[in-house]
Amino acid sequence: GDVPRGRIVILIQDANGRGLDGIRIRVQWGEGEDTFFSGFKGSEAGYADFELQRGHSYSAQVLDGTSQIARGLDSDQIEADCPADGTLHYQGWRVVFRKQ
Repeated sequence: GDVPRGRIVILIQDANGRGLDGIRIRVQWGEGEDTFFSGFKGSEAGYADFELQRGHSYSAQVLDGTSQIARGLDSDQIEADCPADGTLHYQGWRVVFRKQ
């Protein structure tokens, strides 16, 4: 699905790809962090999102259990191969954490 501009959309899934609600997530940036849970926003099970502020690089990880860390989620990132057609192509980030 589409990712709202200026947001990190995080999906927490079990090994079969089903969304998991109530999972603790931490997003960190240079001078701060925020902790929140999946499943309290949006209509999709396991959904969480976080609003980006320009000029920051973010990381995201699941706090419940062992998790990989999604790093380099830059708020000013624009794909190098975006066409120069006058349209703003930056949308946001979609990160999926799936239990092994």
